Amino acid sequence: YRTPVKTRILAGGVHSAKQQVVRIDRETDWPLPAEVARAFAAQLLPALADCDAVLLSDYGSGLVTPELATAIRDTLSRRGRGGAAVPVVVDSRYRLLDYRGLT
Repeated sequence: YRTPVKTRILAGGVHSAKQQVVRIDRETDWPLPAEVARAFAAQLLPALADCDAVLLSDYGSGLVTPELATAIRDTLSRRGRGGAAVPVVVDSRYRLLDYRGLT
């Protein structure tokens, strides 16, 4: 799976402030293959055992989904940290209301 690549073209000299002139975006194929999402979750969920917080940042690439957020929340709830909740924060450009029950 190739992640999106964003290249910023800046103007300005060595002794002046730089300013973005244009950004070139190279997007991935849509939709995200289900096997990619499953492979990502298979690597991610076991890594939650030692985390103190989770930040999900979704800009519409299709990898972060409400279903993944639910799996993360469910995995953390079974972790047993003596009642201390692990915050799961989401930054979503799209479908923010679909990410309910998070910090």
